[in-house]
Amino acid sequence: SMTVPHLFNVAAGPEEGEVSFNVNRDFWSSSVLDRANAAQAVTVPQRTIPAMIANLPFTPNVLIMDIEGGETRIPLEHWTLFDKVIVEFHARLVGQDAIDRITNHLTANGFVEAGEDRRSMA
Repeated sequence: SMTVPHLFNVAAGPEEGEVSFNVNRDFWSSSVLDRANAAQAVTVPQRTIPAMIANLPFTPNVLIMDIEGGETRIPLEHWTLFDKVIVEFHARLVGQDAIDRITNHLTANGFVEAGEDRRSMA
């Protein structure tokens, strides 16, 4: 049987609730982080990754994430709910130390880096 895609119109974050989302003219740069060129801020629902998983009829095993610096707001234990993680980190926005905390946690939990592309622009 085929699994039907599920869509949650929410921001992933550290707790259930609401968060201010900064909408950028270039939509791909929009973020929960306060970025310089945000056109406006809107309040959106915020859900944790475990809460979203609990509302699925299956257990996902891959996390794909590109959330413009918001990745550092995801609790470390939420990353390891998956077998594989594909993520774009934004060190220019959040600093390398914040990224290292995530990658060190993944490594400590048995994840092995399969590839890296440093040519991407932040």
